[in-house]
Amino acid sequence: LLLCFSAKHIFASVVINEILPHPSSGSDWIELYNTEATSSSIQNWTLNDATGIVKNLENEVSASAYFVVSVANRLNNNGDIVILKNSNCETVDSYSYNDDFGIDISIGKMSNNEWGVCTPTPNNPNSCTAVTELPTLTVSPTKSPTPTNSLTPTKTLTPTKTLTPTKSPTPTKVP
Repeated sequence: LLLCFSAKHIFASVVINEILPHPSSGSDWIELYNTEATSSSIQNWTLNDATGIVKNLENEVSASAYFVVSVANRLNNNGDIVILKNSNCETVDSYSYNDDFGIDISIGKMSNNEWGVCTPTPNNPNSCTAVTELPTLTVSPTKSPTPTNSLTPTKTLTPTKTLTPTKSPTPTKVP
């Protein structure tokens, strides 16, 4: 059992690139990306979330390539942290999110290295838009309405006599 604690980020060529925490089917996944023009080993690296190790990694990521890691249904839809740690237990990259952006919506790095909401693109460049904060709606109290006079009930009508139907004439027999 390997326990490691480190909050310090170090430079590494492999980084977290995209996260899909709420798929409509299948497993949650985390996509890594090798920023270097040569292959990079991620032997004995780990992917972690807020509760601990999600996946032990034993791979090599090709030069300038994407690498998708299935993590079952481990990520919380409405908020979690994903941490990539190297074989020395040093944090290489991390990203935390606090919202459920929806089913089949991923979170990924955009070309400016900021994170955004994406259409999932496993093993391909991301297609994301920036996440902007929605303005908070502030409602100012308005002047309370002034009560008006209540209506005074009018005199209740008394029912009139009901008409009684008269007897219909009986048809006569024709000879």
